[in-house]
Amino acid sequence: MLAALLAASAALPARASAQAAASPLYVAAQAEEGKKVFDASCAVCHGADLAGRDEAPQLTGGYFANSWGGHKVSELIEFVQGNMPFTAPGTLSEESYLHVVAYILSRNGVPAGDAPLAKGDTGVIAVPKD
Repeated sequence: MLAALLAASAALPARASAQAAASPLYVAAQAEEGKKVFDASCAVCHGADLAGRDEAPQLTGGYFANSWGGHKVSELIEFVQGNMPFTAPGTLSEESYLHVVAYILSRNGVPAGDAPLAKGDTGVIAVPKD
């Protein structure tokens, strides 16, 4: 019985982290602002529809899900901030990068929630299946 109790208590952190992974990662207002930033700074390469163009990858659908699904959202934020826009990485404000990531998440079916996206968020990107 003690072994069963220990096993059950060991499973609690895993269950809690799974719930955290499924929780929303941004608020709708961030995604709305992110569309404006995306249109001004990202669409020239990735396309207004996020379908990608030339060397710029698609930011929706299977490509995004395979590239970023299961990763911490903080990893995506760091990648975007460190590498985009391609011709001038790191030149947007931190808030703009958060908004762009929120917009990309929204376009991939990740639902908005009540807590705004922040740089150090440890939530996991869970892209819904088509």
